[in-house]
Amino acid sequence: MWRRVLTVVGLCLMCVGLTAAQIDDRPGTKLERSPSVRLLERSTVKEAQIAAAGKYRTSVKAKPSKRDETASIPDAVPVDRTLKGGIKNTVVLGGGYFYERVNDLPVNHLHGVAINAFYYPTAWLGLGAQYEYGQGSSYTQVGPITLHDTLTRHVIVAGPEFNTYPGDTLRVFVHPLFGVAKDHLRSQIGTAAATRVDDSNFALEIGGGMDLRLHGPIAWRLFQLDYLGIKRPTFWQNNYRLGTGISFMSGH
Repeated sequence: MWRRVLTVVGLCLMCVGLTAAQIDDRPGTKLERSPSVRLLERSTVKEAQIAAAGKYRTSVKAKPSKRDETASIPDAVPVDRTLKGGIKNTVVLGGGYFYERVNDLPVNHLHGVAINAFYYPTAWLGLGAQYEYGQGSSYTQVGPITLHDTLTRHVIVAGPEFNTYPGDTLRVFVHPLFGVAKDHLRSQIGTAAATRVDDSNFALEIGGGMDLRLHGPIAWRLFQLDYLGIKRPTFWQNNYRLGTGISFMSGH
């Protein structure tokens, strides 16, 4: 008897479940799920999210930290290896060739050499002097007579020099220098005895140039351009000089 009762009850529950499923599938019909069912559904969704996140982490590389990003950046050039860092408290010795354009004298061109020495207590300021020796000659034909003029010039000037550094191996400098210019002018007409005029006058030199450090203490003076003014007894003479050479930093 109990077996029949249990069989009938089971068939009834099955019918009720099928009826509920049909009602829930119909449009506009909403069947409230039990709390346990909703909990199981949320757990399934959460597991799917965790699995997706784990898959993403294994397929995407981690972003390097800021420390790792900067580890590959090379260090800057040490200050003491730059031209600016190495020139402080040193003496710079230089020398080279120059060409000079001369105005208002029988000789218009000079070729010569210049040497200089400057001490730099700081990287941007130096104090020193420069010596220049130049010589030139010219020939002028006046009818059958040849006029031969020779000019020899010695210049000694001194003063400050100011520096700036557009790069680790470049130095740009300017200087106002003051001193004395001594000229020896020799003139000869044909076979007659030559006459010679010697004079010394105040000299003002304003100019500058650029040095390129080659290796260690040695630098190439790419150019030096100067204006040389000489105050003569009756007029002010203008001269212009362009030169190049080598400089050496002592103590390096």
